[in-house]
Amino acid sequence: MKKQKLHFKNLSLQTTASQLAQLCSNIGMVRKFRIVKDPVLMRPTGAGIIEMNDPQDADACISKLNGMTFMGQVISVSWANGWAKGVCPTV
Repeated sequence: MKKQKLHFKNLSLQTTASQLAQLCSNIGMVRKFRIVKDPVLMRPTGAGIIEMNDPQDADACISKLNGMTFMGQVISVSWANGWAKGVCPTV
């Protein structure tokens, strides 16, 4: 199975899961999405996980969104697949 899960870093702490999903849905169909929260404080960490429906759309998200400014922050987008269990939250 081809990679479809993306990790977003350096998101504004005010970014909602819906805003992140909307950003990606301009490129392709989003299957799952979430903002990563600190497990103790339950506050956003500035990271998010998006799972795209199609691997080509996931590639396009990385190409188009990595390094762009979103909500005042320059964001980083990379593959989330292959991270150790527990390190990268599941969607």
